Amino acid sequence: MLQTIADTFVGNDVDLIFANATPAAQIMTTSTSEIPILFTSVTDPEGAQLVDTLEAPGGNVTGTMDLHPDAISQTVELMSEQFDIETFGMVYNAGEQNSEYQVSIAQETADELGLSVETATVQTSADVQSATESLIGSIDAIYIVTDNEVVSGLDAVIGVAERESLPLFVGELDSVAAGGLAGFGFSYYDIGYKTGEMAADVLVNGADPATLSVEFPPELELVFNEGAAERMGLDWDEEWDSIADNVINE
Repeated sequence: MLQTIADTFVGNDVDLIFANATPAAQIMTTSTSEIPILFTSVTDPEGAQLVDTLEAPGGNVTGTMDLHPDAISQTVELMSEQFDIETFGMVYNAGEQNSEYQVSIAQETADELGLSVETATVQTSADVQSATESLIGSIDAIYIVTDNEVVSGLDAVIGVAERESLPLFVGELDSVAAGGLAGFGFSYYDIGYKTGEMAADVLVNGADPATLSVEFPPELELVFNEGAAERMGLDWDEEWDSIADNVINE
């Protein structure tokens, strides 16, 4: 389907292509080296071979990332400092390059802090519950990054976390509102808006994507979900009120 869409855009000689998420951006990029392409919601543009570097993309492609450089490391630090967690579990789709990249950052930070990471992989969202349950007994917490398949099956992870009284940390704010305990995040509206501004710069001002640096998300926000804490059997720590940018009760 994505290739058909790309072929149609190229055949119609459109002025610019907007691609949401890594798979779409990769297909569009391999389909044309002439039409400007702007992506959003891409975690690792370099690893996905969309750009040469973040500072100097070097081709016809640039855009906005959906991973703040500090989000994952700060989440792992939060687990260590506020929850005395020694081992956390991560469920992800090993076929999703974004997820592999995020898990590697989490593993690196865990190693620096003396924490252990247990992983379980999925192929589809139907695998999420069984993968999560396979980690029970060897972990103190669960950390779900912005993996498309796992976030699609997040309700299953939440159910396991609540049943097993395990704190669940998540990679974006919608997942906190859905029932995760805590997460660092930002507004996807903001990165979409920024990509629109970049598109206007290309279309109106003639800016060259090769020299338009890839943009990071805005400043991170730490959000806690007090209702989730209760359902996960956690006693609320008043210090969480002081370190959080926002506390919700969903």
